[in-house]
Amino acid sequence: MALNVKEVDASLFKRIIAYLIDIIVINLVIIIPLGPVLNSTSATFSSSSLFGVYQQGMALGWEFFVISLFISLMTILYWAILEYYLKQSVGKMIMRIYVRHLTKKIMFWQALLRNVTKISTMFLLLDIAYMLVSKTNQRYFERLSYTTVVEKI
Repeated sequence: MALNVKEVDASLFKRIIAYLIDIIVINLVIIIPLGPVLNSTSATFSSSSLFGVYQQGMALGWEFFVISLFISLMTILYWAILEYYLKQSVGKMIMRIYVRHLTKKIMFWQALLRNVTKISTMFLLLDIAYMLVSKTNQRYFERLSYTTVVEKI
């Protein structure tokens, strides 16, 4: 006897919990390992001359920019690669929700596009605000990428 499995939109609560779990994973896998690099760049910001402080400040700014860019790229790739290959991030696996393309198999560019707002909390909040204002269960960038988050019941 086959059971009928139905897909429904994942609840906002499950999506938020999955996101928080993913943030913990990202901190453990990406940010904490870069801690020594971040600490060493801030430790080099001491000098006795004003000109030396200015030069080191510029170097510190550049290093901070490069590290921030690397962290942002790795964060987006974390979600995009997992959602492309597995349809789920670690948080989504735990919450038993997954990404589904609205018409066919999800492409990598779609997984990347749907996660690009996760670079910045402000961008992500604007993306989520669309979901709340439009009264749909899709963020704006999910609509652009023709994807949604669902669960099986």
